[in-house]
Amino acid sequence: MRLARLLSKWYPTGDSPCGEAAIKELVIDSRQVREGDVFCALAPQPEIRKAHIHQALEKKAACVLVDGKHANGDRQEARVISVPDLAAQLDVLAKTRYGAPSIPLFAVTGTNGKTSVAWMGARLFSELGLRCGYIGTLGAELDQRQWSTQHTTPDLFTLYRLIASMQQAGAEACFLEASSHALAQGRLAGLSFKLGVFTNLSQDHLDYHGDMQTYRAAKWSLWLQCETLIGNSDDPHNVDLPREPPRLNYGSDERADLELCDYKSIPKGIEWTVAWRGEKFSLRAPLAGRLMLDNLLAIHACALTLGYSQQAIKTALRSLCAPPGRMEMVHRQPKVIVDYAHSPDALERLLLSLGEMRGDRQRLGLVFGCGGNRDAGKRPLMGDIAARLADRVFITSDNPRDESPRAIADAIIAGVKPALLDKLDCELDRKKAIYLALDWCKPNDCLAIAGKGHETTQEIADVKLPCNDSRLVREYFDHAG
Repeated sequence: MRLARLLSKWYPTGDSPCGEAAIKELVIDSRQVREGDVFCALAPQPEIRKAHIHQALEKKAACVLVDGKHANGDRQEARVISVPDLAAQLDVLAKTRYGAPSIPLFAVTGTNGKTSVAWMGARLFSELGLRCGYIGTLGAELDQRQWSTQHTTPDLFTLYRLIASMQQAGAEACFLEASSHALAQGRLAGLSFKLGVFTNLSQDHLDYHGDMQTYRAAKWSLWLQCETLIGNSDDPHNVDLPREPPRLNYGSDERADLELCDYKSIPKGIEWTVAWRGEKFSLRAPLAGRLMLDNLLAIHACALTLGYSQQAIKTALRSLCAPPGRMEMVHRQPKVIVDYAHSPDALERLLLSLGEMRGDRQRLGLVFGCGGNRDAGKRPLMGDIAARLADRVFITSDNPRDESPRAIADAIIAGVKPALLDKLDCELDRKKAIYLALDWCKPNDCLAIAGKGHETTQEIADVKLPCNDSRLVREYFDHAG
C-alpha cells in the first residue's frame, strides 16, 4: 500500500509528504518499528513523544504520524505528518490498511473466565463446523497456526492485523478476550461484535482503574459494540447489564434462559443437565470441576444463540479440553491442578470447586502468591480465602516485579485470622514452594497451584526468569521415579 492511500481521508489530493512511499505495518510502539512501517506517536508528554519519534525515524519508518495539535512542536522532518485528532482516527487507519473484518467476531469480558470461554468457544465452534480463531492471553491461533501476542487484548493495529491474517487463512469467525485495560484504552475501536459475553465481575485491576465503578464502566462499554449479550445470571452484576442489545442469560437460577439443573463429577470429567425452552438435556465434557462448568454454560449459550442444535452441541462438548493453565490436571495421584486464578473471586471459586471434588479423607493444599506492582488491596483478601478453604497453604512469589517478595507475602498473611496461621508455610522461591507442597501431599490429596497458569516466566526486578508451574510438577515426579 502507498502512504497516499492510507492518508487519503486527510490528504485527498495525495499531496501529503512522502505520498508515494510504500508502507508495511502500522505501529504504536516505537520499539517495534521496522523499516517501512508507519508509526503513530501518541505519548501525551512532549519529551517522551519526541524521543519516540526520533527512535522511529532512526529505524527507517516510512513516516511518523502526530496529532495535528502537536504538529509544530513534533515536526522534525518531512516524514513527520500531522493527522487531526490522531488517537480517535486509529481505527480508520487500521481499516484502510488491513480492511474491516468481514467475519463474525465474539468478544468475552469479565474478571475471570475470559480465556477459558474464548479459547474453548473457538474450539467448540470449530467442532460445529465453523472455523473459528482465538485471540487472547494464550496468544492467537486458528487450527494449528499460531501468532504471538503481548497482551490479553493486543493493541488496535495488531488486533486488526491478526483478524486480517486469520481471514486470509480461512477463518470464518473469531473469539477474542476484551480486557478492561483494552476497553478503557480504545483498543477495540471500530469493531462490531455479533456476540458479547459477560462472565463475572469482582475486584481486580484497581491499581489501574482506581475503583470498582470505573472498572465496571470499562467492562460495560463493550455492550455498545455488540448485537447480542450473553450474561451470567449467577453474578450479581448481571442485573446491571443494559436491556439493549438483546440478551440471553445462562446460570443456575430461574432467571437463566439456559438453566443449569444439576451436575456431578465423573471419573473422566463432569456431567450436567440444563433446561432450555421447556426441555432438559444431559451433557458431558472431559473437564474438571464446577468452576469450568460456568465456562461451558457460556459457550453453550453462544452456540444456541447462533442456532446450533442441542444434539450438535452435545457431541461437540465431548471433545473439548481445558486451556493450558486453566484447571489443568498435571498429575492424578496426588491430584495436582494448575490454574491461573489470581484474584480473590477466582481463588475462592477454584478452592470451592476442588473442595466439591475431593473425598472425605482427601486434604486440599494450595500454592499461591500475588503479583507485584498490581492491585495490593486483594492480597489480604486472598490470604483469608486461602486459609479458610485449604488445609495447607504455601505462600510464595508470583511475578513480584519491582516489589519486595517478602512484603507481598506479609500483606497476604495479614489477611489470615490468627487461629488459622498454623496452616501457613512461606517459601518465596516458587520452585521450592511447589516441591515443598508436593512433599506434603499424600497420594489421595489434592494440590492447587494458582496464579501463573500457562505462564513460562517469573518476573523479578525487570528480569524474566524461566518458570512454568506444570513443568515443575512434572520434573518433580520424574525425579521421584
